[in-house]
Amino acid sequence: MARPAGNPELNSFVADALLKKGSSYDELKGLLAECRKRAELDPADDEAVLQLSTLIASVTANVSAIREGKHQALVSDILGIRVWSAAPMVLTAVLEFTRNLVVANAAFSHTCFQLLVYSFTPPPAPPNPNDPSQDPDGPWRPAEQAVAVHFSLLSVLGRVLGLVPTASTNILPLIVSQMPHKVRDRNTQCLYLSALFRIAEDRSGAPIREALLTAVVEHLLSLDVEIKWEDIVDVPTGGCTATMHCDNASRSARWRRRSPAPV
Repeated sequence: MARPAGNPELNSFVADALLKKGSSYDELKGLLAECRKRAELDPADDEAVLQLSTLIASVTANVSAIREGKHQALVSDILGIRVWSAAPMVLTAVLEFTRNLVVANAAFSHTCFQLLVYSFTPPPAPPNPNDPSQDPDGPWRPAEQAVAVHFSLLSVLGRVLGLVPTASTNILPLIVSQMPHKVRDRNTQCLYLSALFRIAEDRSGAPIREALLTAVVEHLLSLDVEIKWEDIVDVPTGGCTATMHCDNASRSARWRRRSPAPV
């Protein structure tokens, strides 16, 4: 995916603003808010998308200057961008900022992990009859947008887990605590669990693989899903994909729920 070209003049302005020389920091916050507003108002506006992405990239280039407390408002504004509705270039810029911020400043780790984990599923929205992933009777298949967002999210998360030794133990409780409520729809359940399977499949997820799979099984049991251990035990090395595992569990759940109760 194309990335915004570097802008030395903008980088210099951002570096100066982060040191809070004069009113430049307030100017930077105002500029970010205005760029974000334009890009979110119309994600198809290429100029607005490029301006926002370039500005975030310049902040990322100076991420070592960011300090907790001093720059919390700026960080919150960037991490507050809705990744599921953002243009692909903005999504990439936000996630690159997130990755670099975690590596540069551990004080922001939890905030960054929250963005990644909370984004495993999209915000609640009315059912879309044209979305095959929301068909309750057919095999579950994620929408193209979900595949793209998950790829970007999990690529960055994998790099963070590989770069920060304590990341896996710090993010595990957050992942478990954010399991979708049992009344959430099948698409939400499968999207979240497919993300967990992919983390477990990746080499960077090895330290928490067993804990992740245990959490998945416990969650599926809470949904009254009949599942065999072999359905997931081969996740790290088997030929099945996370989508296949989640699809198998979903079909098993539908079968059990439709079966008559024993007398």
